[in-house]
Amino acid sequence: MMKGLSIARLSLRSKALLYIILSIGFLILIFTIISETLLKAQFQDLSQRHIIRDIELVHKLLSAENDRLAQLNKDWGAWDETYEFIQGKDPDYKKRNLIPETFVTLDLGFIIYFDLKGNVVYAGKYEPETGNILPLNQETVRKITDNLYNDILRQYLNKGTIAPFENQPYVLSAESILTSTHKGPLMGWLVMGRKLNLKAIMELTNLWIYVKPIDSTRICAYDFNPEEHTVSINTSKGDTLSASHKFYDVLNEQMIMVNIAEKNEILRQGKRVSKYIIFLVITFGLIIIASSSVFLNNAILQPLIELSKQFKKIDLDRIENKIALSETSAEFNTLAENINNMLMTIKKQKQEILEKELRYRDLVENAEVGILVDDLAGNVVYFNEKLAGLFGYKLNEFARLKPEDYIHPEDLKLIREYHRRRLNEEEAPARYEIKGIGKNKRFIDLEVHTVLLKKDGKIIGTRNYIMDITERKKAEEQLNIQSMTDELTGLLNRRGFKSFAQHQLELAKKIKKGFYLFYCDLNDMKKINDKFGHYTGDWVLKELSNILKNSFRKTDIIARVGGDEFIVLAPEAIPESLNVMLNRLNANIDKFNVSNNSHKISLSIGYAYFNPDESKTLDEIIEIADKKMYEEKIKLKNKVIDSY
Repeated sequence: MMKGLSIARLSLRSKALLYIILSIGFLILIFTIISETLLKAQFQDLSQRHIIRDIELVHKLLSAENDRLAQLNKDWGAWDETYEFIQGKDPDYKKRNLIPETFVTLDLGFIIYFDLKGNVVYAGKYEPETGNILPLNQETVRKITDNLYNDILRQYLNKGTIAPFENQPYVLSAESILTSTHKGPLMGWLVMGRKLNLKAIMELTNLWIYVKPIDSTRICAYDFNPEEHTVSINTSKGDTLSASHKFYDVLNEQMIMVNIAEKNEILRQGKRVSKYIIFLVITFGLIIIASSSVFLNNAILQPLIELSKQFKKIDLDRIENKIALSETSAEFNTLAENINNMLMTIKKQKQEILEKELRYRDLVENAEVGILVDDLAGNVVYFNEKLAGLFGYKLNEFARLKPEDYIHPEDLKLIREYHRRRLNEEEAPARYEIKGIGKNKRFIDLEVHTVLLKKDGKIIGTRNYIMDITERKKAEEQLNIQSMTDELTGLLNRRGFKSFAQHQLELAKKIKKGFYLFYCDLNDMKKINDKFGHYTGDWVLKELSNILKNSFRKTDIIARVGGDEFIVLAPEAIPESLNVMLNRLNANIDKFNVSNNSHKISLSIGYAYFNPDESKTLDEIIEIADKKMYEEKIKLKNKVIDSY
C-alpha cells in the first residue's frame, strides 16, 4: 500500500498546476527580494547623503565658531592698549577691559596674557553663576604654556582649536601681541577661550550633538593628519542615523570626536515600504496561485511583468510618473494604488528632506561673508549673493563677470599662484588680503580665507570665504597716521620723522643728492612755562611750528621730537643754500618777536649735511646736528652770563 503521494503519479493537470504554482512562487520570491534590495540600497544611499550634509554643516558651524574667536583674538592682540599693557605701561588696562561686562559681551570663558619669557601677566576665568572673575586653573595654564612656547604646537593654537576645559568643550585661540599695524617687536601672546555653545547649534540644526575625547596619545601622534577631516557614518543602529568627525586636541594630546545623531526617518519609511511590498506581493501571489493557468498567464503574469517593468523605472530622486496598469483586475489596481501611495509618501519625505537642505543652504546663502567655490582649473563653480553684493552687483550681473573684472590684476596673479601651489601641495597662506574692484570702479580691501575641498582623499577645488575690510584698513591707516603725528603741533613726532627720514636717506643714496638736517631747540622754554603757564607755552610751540613751516619748503620734513626740540630735513639741499635757509628762519623769528612784545623767542640751531657718498646712518647725522645745537646753546648761555 502506498504511504505517500509521488509527483510521478500526479495527473498532468495537477503537475501543470504544481509547476505553475512553484514557478509563480519562485518568481514572487525573486521579485520580493529584488524590490526590497533596490529600495533598501536607495534608502541607505539617501540616508548617508543626508547625514553627510548634516556633519558637514556641523563642521562648518564649529569652524565658524573657531574663526570668530580667532578674529576677536587677532583684534585684541593687535591693539595698542594691549601692547602697552603687556609691557606694564598701562596700569588701568585691567580696570577698563578685563571686567565681567567684557567677558559677557564677548562671550569669553577666560583670557590669559603671556610675556615672552612664559610668565603669566594675567589669567582670569569668568564665572557666570556669580558674575565674578576667578583665577584660572594652574594645570590648564601649564598645558597652554607648554603648547604656546613650542614652535610646532603653537601653530594649532594660532589657528584655533577645540579642547575640553572643566568637562566642557571650549574653543581656544592664541595670537601674538603686536602693535595695531601688526609690527613688532613681539611682546607676548594672548590666549582666549570661549565655551562651545552646542545647545544653540542643536536648536539650529535639530540634531543631537555631543563632543568627547577618544583614542590615545600614541594614536594621535602617529596616525592622525590634522589637515584631513576624519568622518565616519553609522546607519545600522536601529532607527538612528549618526556620524562623527574626529580632530586632534593639541592641548591635551588626544583625539576629540564630534558625534551627531537624529532619527532615521528615511530608513524607517523604507522599512514600512518594504513591509507593504512584501504584504502586497504575498497577497496577490495567493490570488494568482488560486487561479487557473490561463488566468495566471493572461490576467496575472502579464500585469506582474508590466508592474515589474514600471517599478524598475522608478527613480527615487525624481518621482514624477505614477504606476498605471492597462485593463486588469481590481486587485492589481489596488496594488498599483498602494504603490503610488507609497511613492507619494516617499515624495513627501523627499520634499521634507529638500526643505531641510534648503534651510542649510540658506545658512550659506545668507552668511555674513562672501563665499566662492572654484574647481581645479580655477573656474568659479559657485558664489553666494553676499559675494556679489560686496562688489555692488546683483547675482545675475555678477554671474556674467570674469575674475579680471572684479579683482586687481596684480592680486589676480597672486591668487592664481597660490591656487597652483595648493594643488601641488606646496606652501600657500590660508589667509591673505587682496584688492577688489567694485561696480563703481572703486577699490575694495578684501580678506580671503581659503580651504581645500577634497573628495575620496583627492583635491577637487577650494572654498573661499571673502570679507570686505575696507573700513578696517581705513581705521588702521588713520591709527597709523595718529601714531606718527604730534598731537599739539600737527607736525610729525619722533617716530614719524624717523620713518620718513630713513626713506629720504635711502633715496638720497640712490639719486646721489645730499640733504641738510637742522636740530632746533627753543631757548628758555622753562621760563615761559613758569612765568606765563603751560597754556602759553603750548601756544608758543604752535607758533614756532608755523614759523618752521613758513621758513622751509613744503617738501621738507619737519617734526617735533621732544618738548621744545624740532628737527627739519631739507632734501636735495646743497651747501650753498645753507645760509639762505638759516637767514629765512631767523628773519621769520625776528618778525614774530616784533609783533609779540610779551613773548620773545630764540632758537639754538645745529645742522649737519649728509653726503650720499658717505656711509653715515640717520642716527649719526642727528647726533652731529644735536651736538652742534648743544654747542650753540652753551655759547648763548655764556653770552648771557658775560652781559651781566
